[in-house]
This record gives sequence, C-alpha cells and structure tokens, in this order.
Amino acid sequence: MEATADNNNNIDSQEQEIIGEPNFFQSFLVKNLPFYKSLPYPGKAEDMISEVKGLVNDDIYEGAKVDVTFKISPFFETSHQLNVYTPNENSRTPKYSNQNVYSKDSTLLYGKIDSERRLFGRFDQGFFNNSIRVSLTNMMDKSFKNNLAGELEFKLPFMNFCLKADTENQRGFSFLTSISKKLAIGYENSYLFNHSQSIKQIQFFVNNPLSTWSLVVGNTAQIGSSYVYRQKNLHIGTDLVMGISQEGKFMSEYSFGVRYAFQQSLVKFRADSHGSIFGSYDQMINSFTKLNLSGSLNYFAQDYKFGLGLTFQK
Repeated sequence: MEATADNNNNIDSQEQEIIGEPNFFQSFLVKNLPFYKSLPYPGKAEDMISEVKGLVNDDIYEGAKVDVTFKISPFFETSHQLNVYTPNENSRTPKYSNQNVYSKDSTLLYGKIDSERRLFGRFDQGFFNNSIRVSLTNMMDKSFKNNLAGELEFKLPFMNFCLKADTENQRGFSFLTSISKKLAIGYENSYLFNHSQSIKQIQFFVNNPLSTWSLVVGNTAQIGSSYVYRQKNLHIGTDLVMGISQEGKFMSEYSFGVRYAFQQSLVKFRADSHGSIFGSYDQMINSFTKLNLSGSLNYFAQDYKFGLGLTFQK
C-alpha cells in the first residue's frame, strides 16, 4: 500500500501529546495580549480536513489479507500485512508490507516497506511541550527515486503556523488562527518551482462541540467544503468540491461517509457522486483477533471489489 495522506493520518494517531505548563513564549503572549487568552487553540488545518477524508475516502481493499501486530514494548510495535490473494493482477496492493512504530513522549519514528520495494519513513520531534515540532519524511520507490520533505510547526496558544519544503522544489507555509471561540481562519501558500506555479488557499473553519464545518477557496478556480458531525459512537462526514477542472470544464464531486462503532464491531459506509458505494464491517472475535469484510460497487463503471481480512494483535 502506498504512503498516502491516509497513512499519515494513522501515523498522527500514534503521537502522544505532552500536557504541561505553558512555555515562556506562550506565557508572554497571553500576558501581553489578554484578548487571545479566551481563544482556543484551533488545531492544524490539514488534520481537521483529513478527519473528513478519513470518512469519505475509499479504503476498500481487494482479495484477502492477514495483519499481524506485535506490541513489543509500551513504546514500540511492529506489523506485518500479507495479501494472500488478489484477483486483479494489475492491483497496486503489495503482496507483503511491514511497518514499525516507535512513539514515546514527544518523539515519533515510523518506517514502512513493502514487496513493491517502496519505502516510507518519518521522524517527528517536539520541543517545549510540543509547541514546536519538527517533522521529516522520505518516500522512495523501486527505482530509488527519493522525495525528502520537511516541516517546521509552531503551536501558539491561538494559532498554528507551519513551514514546508521538499526535494521536488515545493515550498510553502500555512497558518490557522482563532478569531472567536468557534471561528478560525487560515491561509496556505504552496509554490511549485518546477512548474512556476503558486497555489493559494483561504480556509474558514467553524468549530462546535459536536461538529466542524470548513470552506476552502483558492486560486485554482475550485471551492471545497466539508462537514463532520460527531455524536458518541457515530461520525458523519461530507465533502464537496466544485469549480473548473484542468480541462476547462465545470466539475462537481460529492462524497458522504458514516462510521458507527458498536461495543465489539465497527460499520463504515460511503457513497459518492460517481455512483460508487463502499461498505465495511469489523468484528472483534476475541481480545486479539478481528474479522473484516469490505466491498464496493460502481454500477456505471461495471466495477466491484470484495475483501476479507483477519487481524491478529498481541
């Protein structure tokens, strides 16, 4: 499986935040700018948008797979995934993959390699109670082509600010700041030197105890909007993108996803405007064994996928 945004989301969930006393810089801002003392930390725009993507993305696999995870210590675990049968020989799903995660305090190390000789690695280190975080990632394919990326993140009491760069000549920065207890506004600018193109976005977020709504407007003639609703074990997400495509035509894409967690099982469902329907069901058999069934169907494209998986975790 390729390292994608979804992979990164899983990595982020491994991180352990440090809760402690504010550092000197945070205390200085609150003391000299008392208005911001009442404002909440808005989070990171990428994380808030990826929450929706996790509900509406197609994570259905094809064939059968077996996952085995060993938690060697409280801070280190290793996982092995074996795809024992793949009906579609053109599938990009690797026959075997291995990932290792080390997470302790403000340090994260993650590595993944698969039978397609694709390698992905990530290193995260936080400083000053995670108010400053450095992240390095590297992706390498079987032709030994590397893409090394770095990110420097600052977490202020009322703002998140990031600087990004990679070896494919992409540079960028972003920030998201609270302007009230529920409303946050942000800006992101990415410059692609190889294409002499600059992508600019303005982001709006409305945060409520049970929901988050976002609106993203950029210079690419497209508008994106997403919504997440959370109620105990139920999560619902919608994602809408519309505007002018690269071919100069008007386009509109809509996705809907829902996830509900029972005591021993998990049900996920997704549908989109392309006519695709996806569903999966996870069932805990015992304390270390889980069964997964998944499937997708697109009547217009005459395409379907079904998957059966077993997960063993100890």
